[in-house]
Amino acid sequence: MIRDAKKFTDEELKQYADEHVLYELSMLHETAALLAAYQFQGPYSEAVYNALLESFLVHARNLVDFLYKESEFGGARTTDVVVEDYLLVPNQLQALVPVTQLLRDTKIRADKQVSHLTTNRATEYIAENKGLAYLQVYADILLAFKSVANFLSSQKVSDRFFGIIDDHYVKVLPGIKIGAILKLKPSFHPHDQLETDCVHPERSEGSSLPQ
Repeated sequence: MIRDAKKFTDEELKQYADEHVLYELSMLHETAALLAAYQFQGPYSEAVYNALLESFLVHARNLVDFLYKESEFGGARTTDVVVEDYLLVPNQLQALVPVTQLLRDTKIRADKQVSHLTTNRATEYIAENKGLAYLQVYADILLAFKSVANFLSSQKVSDRFFGIIDDHYVKVLPGIKIGAILKLKPSFHPHDQLETDCVHPERSEGSSLPQ
């Protein structure tokens, strides 16, 4: 059954953030780290590189929409869960930092290069295909989360959620800013042997996010 996100209870919103928003952040962390490592360690096969890039773009776009869809991208649908749903005081989001041009470009790239077959895929973005600043995209999203964290309702956001945002901001962001790539180390490498009965990371205790 399709539900209006505005009718979620506080507890349902809290569970949604812990399961889905943190999963998006976890996957952004992993794919950003792996794509950045490619520049220094490589080589991945073309298929692996493309899969990482597409995954990174999808998760980045999902988080950009969560943070900015209502205020910057034409408004959210009734079924979209957005940061406004978590505010302590409704309709007060002045603390959220403005969306950066890089995040705008990343959302456009995800829309045009990954999600849809458009003429833009063959023209507008192909020349800059290898120029996406993975770590800076990650940093901009972390900064956005941190800017609004104090204005989110503790009835709708768990201590774990707040703790992970703080941990990423304090430990990961400085490493991104100074280019210390080892601070953004992926928890696995594509060449590692994977178990055949893998568990979805958002539902396992082995999530890559700090606990």
